[in-house]
Amino acid sequence: MSFTAGQQAVRDAAARALPVSLISWEAKSKATGTELTWSTAAEIENDYFLIERSSDGESFSEVARVTGKGNTESVVHYNYTDATAASGTNFYRLSQFDYDGTRTTYDVLSVNVNAAAQSVPYPNPARAGERVSFLAPAAATEVVLHSITGREVGRYPVTGGIDLPADLPAGIYLLRAGKVTTRLLVRQ
Repeated sequence: MSFTAGQQAVRDAAARALPVSLISWEAKSKATGTELTWSTAAEIENDYFLIERSSDGESFSEVARVTGKGNTESVVHYNYTDATAASGTNFYRLSQFDYDGTRTTYDVLSVNVNAAAQSVPYPNPARAGERVSFLAPAAATEVVLHSITGREVGRYPVTGGIDLPADLPAGIYLLRAGKVTTRLLVRQ
């Protein structure tokens, strides 16, 4: 066997044993949602990663698919922000799929999403006409924008963010979604 054939045999054996060398997998609650990050040291025949979420740690639903790098011997960093995480404990499962459909599943992580922490508007301060991200509690169906004096400025469906009116005067406003209210500063 030649040196090149020997190298190929080692690569083939590594691909059968460990298609992706995962070096980190983390989940953190942020104001914009649950931030999921992971890194690989090498990838062989990596088609994609599947992110799934559960509220009970047993029944999982697909949240996203993130395309893999195929074949690489370099460190690759991945991230995905789940802006639809419900208030309370969320469980996340990361799986990797090869081109042939072989699945490798990694540890399940849990994140406690606090309704008040997840409701922080971003950017804050914002400008009139700008889109503001705002994660509402799971039970909320709309977001209501009030002036600091209590006058209702607008009602918006819960979609993960609102577009501020272009003619909104500078000032302090309140965003209310369900029982959670947060302050928003609008600049000119």
